[in-house]
Amino acid sequence: MKALDEYEIKARYVPTFLCLIPFSNFLVMFFGHIFFENIIQSISWMVIIADLGISFIIMLGLMQVQCTIAKHLIQDGIFGKGGLFFPSATMLLYDNGLLSRDRKNQIREKLLEKTGIKLSNEKDEMSDIKNARLQAREAVNAIRNIVGHGSFTITYNIRYGFWRNLIGGSFFVFFGALLCICFYFYTHEWKAIGFFGFYFLLFLALFLFRRHILESLGYSYADRLFSDFLSMTKGE
Repeated sequence: MKALDEYEIKARYVPTFLCLIPFSNFLVMFFGHIFFENIIQSISWMVIIADLGISFIIMLGLMQVQCTIAKHLIQDGIFGKGGLFFPSATMLLYDNGLLSRDRKNQIREKLLEKTGIKLSNEKDEMSDIKNARLQAREAVNAIRNIVGHGSFTITYNIRYGFWRNLIGGSFFVFFGALLCICFYFYTHEWKAIGFFGFYFLLFLALFLFRRHILESLGYSYADRLFSDFLSMTKGE
């Protein structure tokens, strides 16, 4: 399996599928109730099959919407437009203390050697922090091109992409879960209400703590990216 395919499946398709379960369940139980009524009465697992099938169909159409929301509303809302404050760019700045000065200098030297990109020195960084951040973001893009889908980097990238897109799909979950709760309240199915109520609260917690979750995962990814970069360019 190619790394890109692995990312698509684990970081995009799986989160979208999980986020659309409540909404697809509502579609099956409400709009498809008449069609499935006789079958469901004799085959209890038909609801599950219908949920999975409709989730997959809807997922193909809404996956791009969810990823767009996750990137441009959730991620940009935390790290600034274009990821200007993303951990990988921030960690290259002298003002940030999550990397030692020696390691920053190692990265900067290798970056200059391999790409010709020279980052602002400490004095220039203090006088024009915005330009320093723009340079750092450009440098990170160059580093990512060199590292590519390294065996370790892709794992951390998938982990970050999974949670970002899962949080981005919270709006689908809120809408679908509320519809299900209303429907099952009308039919007096309390176990189903409990399940979708828990699903709603789970994604609400993810949404409320989105900054902490994505910052933690972002810094882990950035640290792994720089480690792979130094490892791949060592001795060259």
